[in-house]
Amino acid sequence: MPNYAGALKTLCNRNKITHTTSHMFRHTHETIMWEAGISDLNYIGGRLGDVDKTILLETYGHMSSRSAQLNNNKINEFMKKWFQTN
Repeated sequence: MPNYAGALKTLCNRNKITHTTSHMFRHTHETIMWEAGISDLNYIGGRLGDVDKTILLETYGHMSSRSAQLNNNKINEFMKKWFQTN
């Protein structure tokens, strides 16, 4: 079986970039999906290869500050519209 971790470390060293692991790519991909507004756990789990959705939520279910701000903006906009119609 190929040593992907070693190959990735070698590539990082050759290009003088911070050592990156394959898990970091996975985490980044998950974070991008959450911040893009994708909240379908089946879709996210399928992309990441997770069968057990509880692992997905426990491991990756945190919210970034940008995602939290986007959600706050959605709530604020909803409340503005709701108060205007009531």
